Amino acid sequence: MSSARLDSQVIAELQALLEDEFSDLIAVFVRDAQHRLEQLTEAIQAQDASTALMSAHSLKGSSANIGCAELGRLCDQVEEHARVSRLDRCEALMPTLLREADWVFGQLAGLLSK
Repeated sequence: MSSARLDSQVIAELQALLEDEFSDLIAVFVRDAQHRLEQLTEAIQAQDASTALMSAHSLKGSSANIGCAELGRLCDQVEEHARVSRLDRCEALMPTLLREADWVFGQLAGLLSK
């Protein structure tokens, strides 16, 4: 795994710590991330900077906790733009953010199939 996108050390530590419960963690992360992405998209469309900020912040934190470095970095950018109500910049980042999320979900699913 590319260390710039996924932190294999964090993921390995979580796998070792959680053992059989690792798959539950991944499922919860993916479900929550999908929900946050939907919230973020809706907030940007509604010009709701506060909700966009909250959604990006939450997704940034959970991404960092699970070792999804690039997803967390992109969320940080969206969060910073939302903080100053630059939702046009948030919207411009969304295609990249969504592509990264899809890639992350695929990588995590691949870990579970091993």
